[in-house]
Amino acid sequence: MKPPTQYQLATLGISASLLCATPSLAEEPTNPPANIAPIESDELAERRASIPLIEARLADRQEQMKELADDMERLHQKIETRIDKIVDTLASYRDSNQSKTRVARTKSNVMEGLGKVIADYKRKRDQLLEEAKQPNSGITGEDAQADLKALNELANKRIDQLIILSKSFTDHKDYDKYKEGATYYGGWGHHGWAVPVRDKNPDFAQNRRETKQTDSQRRGMIDALKSSITQLEKRITLLEDLSQRESSNDQEREIYGKDLAVSKKTLEDRQSQLATMLGAWEPSGGEKAAMEDGGTTAPAREPKKISRNEAHDLELLIHEVAEDIDRDMDELFRKYDELKQRRAQIRNIEANLDARKQWLENYDAQHGSGS
Repeated sequence: MKPPTQYQLATLGISASLLCATPSLAEEPTNPPANIAPIESDELAERRASIPLIEARLADRQEQMKELADDMERLHQKIETRIDKIVDTLASYRDSNQSKTRVARTKSNVMEGLGKVIADYKRKRDQLLEEAKQPNSGITGEDAQADLKALNELANKRIDQLIILSKSFTDHKDYDKYKEGATYYGGWGHHGWAVPVRDKNPDFAQNRRETKQTDSQRRGMIDALKSSITQLEKRITLLEDLSQRESSNDQEREIYGKDLAVSKKTLEDRQSQLATMLGAWEPSGGEKAAMEDGGTTAPAREPKKISRNEAHDLELLIHEVAEDIDRDMDELFRKYDELKQRRAQIRNIEANLDARKQWLENYDAQHGSGS
């Protein structure tokens, strides 16, 4: 996730119900009447005294928000480091004749997990948009755009990591199906004959096993990216229509506009990622997959072949790290939900405080500050 401290902490906010020590000090109208009736001096003093109290509560809530954001940033960095470790480690290894397709299966499982994380981002995105359209959500268009952008950047990074793993799968190589083995000698004496024996080439069989996995997952990646592009194109068309409809209110139009901008950027990203995948996989007769160096989307070095036992140890390592990530992701999403609530709450406190100050300013203008 985009580091939470980059959220607009200065404008994050708390619930109006937490603002006041007594119900009589609830939020005043933001547009006070032109003429305000005089009130008792004790009541006026109480209103003036409420200002520093609300300011203190606002400052406290903002400090708590900063602590929450700092916690989220630390957790976010921990998760990113762990995911990078999984991807970099897996991209460094490949199967051998002993491990068969064990490493390839582990890579496929991790890729499936990354796909589920991307789906989680989409669910959070949809939830955010629905909340932002509610009249009293406290989520501004700027808030929505910042969060959408953060979720989009996360999804992009996960897809880039999927591409790194995809490009680390074994490519087709032109091994001979058979290789010359021992020579069999028949007959007797100088009238005998030599018969060379042709053995099956284990390298040929292993490459076929691995490239079957390669072709399957790369087709899946390309199909998924094409599907995402189609969905984004439909979404952009819908958002353009919704933002122009007379039935949409101003708040909805603002949210649709922010979503539209992020969706267009996402579409560009997906098209670029698809081009990378298509460039990394050029099948010939269903067998060949020619790899190209693609900058940060290519393995740093040729993956190392590992034995069956090493592949088992690799599985255990990946499984343990993945469990850690799952727990941290659950905690991060919980904190993100809390962050959204606190942000809306603080906005309400700020509105309450502004309304009170405006009321006192208008009252003093009509009756004098000494009244």
